[in-house]
Amino acid sequence: MLLPRRNKRTFGEHVRETVWPSAGWSRSLRYFGKRILRLSGSPHAVATGFAAGIFVGWSPLFGFHYLMAVGLSLLLRGNVLAAVLSTTIANPVTLPALLALDYKVGAMILGHHPHPPPGIGHSIAEKSMAKILPVIEPLIVGWVIMGTITALASYFIVGYAVRAFQHARRERLHARRMERMSDMGDMAPL
Repeated sequence: MLLPRRNKRTFGEHVRETVWPSAGWSRSLRYFGKRILRLSGSPHAVATGFAAGIFVGWSPLFGFHYLMAVGLSLLLRGNVLAAVLSTTIANPVTLPALLALDYKVGAMILGHHPHPPPGIGHSIAEKSMAKILPVIEPLIVGWVIMGTITALASYFIVGYAVRAFQHARRERLHARRMERMSDMGDMAPL
């Protein structure tokens, strides 16, 4: 950290700040957006990395989100930092809602009933799989569907935003260069 805090935060203060930022959620979200827009790389690479992170964020495999996001981003040749940043959509606060939506969408697509049909399997392994499979199948199907929809939408939104931001930055830099050159031209001796 460039300038460390004068008074160190306690663990409780870190947790409180994470759950409810003192500057407010709108400022935190604006800062997050600026971080994404200012990433180096082509708009396609940043948008691809962001979409990869969003896709992985819907995954029920919570402990592997960052690894999966980095791997998918590298596979798609996207910006790895954008993938890691966008994976934070699935944090301990939002994960229950994401998993519930995954399950509902997957169960609706598969036509699953809330309870597995009775009498499936006789051995212990078959009984445990019979209890786990009706939950895992809808989660995976819901993840693929919801992840794909939100990843595609975020790809186009982030790609457009990064393209516009980089274009505006180039225009500002060009205008400053032209202003400096005109100032230097005014100062030239006759």
